[in-house]
Amino acid sequence: MMQTNIKLLIFTFIYILLSQTLCAADSQNGEKLHQENCVSCHSAMTGGDGSILYTRTDNRVVDTHALNKQVHRCQSSLGLGWNSSQINDVHKFLNQSFYHF
Repeated sequence: MMQTNIKLLIFTFIYILLSQTLCAADSQNGEKLHQENCVSCHSAMTGGDGSILYTRTDNRVVDTHALNKQVHRCQSSLGLGWNSSQINDVHKFLNQSFYHF
């Protein structure tokens, strides 16, 4: 029981921290970064409109934390070297445009 409460407290803290950080994020910059770095890769993966990765029924991104992890994973895989502000900008753009968490 105590371990569950600690996990819940940690999750809540991370959620609040992410929420506050994302409020300051710039979705217009996120859209620009996404267009310049993500669209071509996603289009190549799907053979067309790469945005279907965000709207598919078997989506692995089920909450804001998972979205943040996915943006980190993609930018790292491409070797973009984005700083946390840029990652938050893309996260905010994707959330506003597709996920709505």
